[in-house]
Amino acid sequence: MKEMKIYKIRVTGEVLETANATRRVDVHGQVLTFGREPVYVRADELPAQLADDRMLRIEAVDTVPPGVVVINLKPERVQEPETAFVEPTRKRR
Repeated sequence: MKEMKIYKIRVTGEVLETANATRRVDVHGQVLTFGREPVYVRADELPAQLADDRMLRIEAVDTVPPGVVVINLKPERVQEPETAFVEPTRKRR
């Protein structure tokens, strides 16, 4: 199992110039909102939705300021194919 890293994420200057000055990103069904203040995320690997977003400034950090909430992102579960249950047929007499 990989060691989980902590990432400090905030928006770029381009986003700060918009009316809302925030950016919303859907990560595995959870909507995260980023703005001027950093958001701290803990993950094995940063999801592509975040890592590839050029409007976000992302840096790995070792510690988080006291009292700051860290959002835990778990990797998307890969569903194992289920074995279909086949009811045994009865022989007719």
